[in-house]
Amino acid sequence: MDLASALQTLYGVNPSDFVAERDRLAKELKAAGHAGEAAELRKLRKPPATVWALNQVARWRGALIDTLLGEGARMVQMHAALARGKAGEDFKDVSARYRQAIAAVVAAAREVVQSTGGGAVNAGTVRRVERTLEAAVFASEAQQQALEQGTLAEELERADAFDTVRFEVAAGVAPRAPAPAPVAKAPARVVAEEADGQAERVRQSERRRQAREAKAAAQAAEREATRAAAVLERAEKEARKAVERRDTAVREMTQAEAAFAASQERASAAHADAATSEAPLAEARKSAAEAAEAAERAARAAAAYEDGE
Repeated sequence: MDLASALQTLYGVNPSDFVAERDRLAKELKAAGHAGEAAELRKLRKPPATVWALNQVARWRGALIDTLLGEGARMVQMHAALARGKAGEDFKDVSARYRQAIAAVVAAAREVVQSTGGGAVNAGTVRRVERTLEAAVFASEAQQQALEQGTLAEELERADAFDTVRFEVAAGVAPRAPAPAPVAKAPARVVAEEADGQAERVRQSERRRQAREAKAAAQAAEREATRAAAVLERAEKEARKAVERRDTAVREMTQAEAAFAASQERASAAHADAATSEAPLAEARKSAAEAAEAAERAARAAAAYEDGE
């Protein structure tokens, strides 16, 4: 086990189990020879319910997070174009898709909280989730990765030159091209550079999303191949059993035919024996009849002799 896998496990448990699971994972890391990572893990605090809900959305409905960051990238790119005085996509369409992406994640987070017995989600909690999602588009690469992987540790806060723009976006109002700014504020060039930097981070997030999808597709293909191999193995086993049953039936049929042929031979022999013994039997019957007739004649003669005396 390493720190990355420990974080995946830790941020997937219910908040009530966070501390116990953290300590258990830290012990495993230390036992595996990762004392430094174990100490780092022990420093983590239980995330607020808003962050926990977002982590679960990322784990089970990651496409929503991917869509949010993708639409946010378009918002950032549009603002960079406006900061240079260039026209981009229709702002209302981009803004609408961005707001829809945020709303979809918020709705999913609300479902997570309610499905785990968290009860109703109040407006304040919803706004905290929205602020984190708005800030995620402008967050560091590490923070975006944490959100994508479902290992975010804390709520994100807006801390860049685009706060005003994001408030206008939330209201569906197109940002104005930057007017000459006071010395204390960032010039348009700096704003544009920051927009470019943020856009590059979002593009990196998009590449990570594509890599995750490719990995997920490969894993799905591997699982499908495993299932197909299992089906093929079962089919081969059934085929072997069918062949065995066929061979058994052929042997039994051959044995039955041999037994029938033997019985036929025995019957023929019995008929032959019977035919052979029929003549002597008839002769014996004839002799017996003649002997009986002779005996009867003798008896009559004896009787006549006795009467003559």
